[in-house]
Amino acid sequence: MDTEKEQVASSLRGLHARTVKGVTSWHVGEDDRFYTDNKGVRIVMSMRTGGEFDADDYVVSFFSLPTLELIFEFTDVDLKEVLPKSYLLMRDLFQQARLSARGFKSLLDESLADLARDDPDGVPF
Repeated sequence: MDTEKEQVASSLRGLHARTVKGVTSWHVGEDDRFYTDNKGVRIVMSMRTGGEFDADDYVVSFFSLPTLELIFEFTDVDLKEVLPKSYLLMRDLFQQARLSARGFKSLLDESLADLARDDPDGVPF
């Protein structure tokens, strides 16, 4: 196994977990990209259309702060070998980063909770 890819997969799962918990603060960047800063590194989430098999590819890029020089970049396709569900994880991370950066997360949560109250199945979450 590729140790670097395993480390990247582990850090991606950690970033996703922090994002879901609301610990990571995401911001809107250029061209529908979203970024967060961590330990002197800017982490940018983006989506590249027309990737493998004409599907969207999700891209994570690491830039040095303050120069914004590209350090490292990977896509969901790059991680398939060590993280078979990399596409799903990175798609969800992109969506969560977008909701957070644009301030839609709490609005969506409130709206979903309000609608769920009238669920005829009545299954509480």
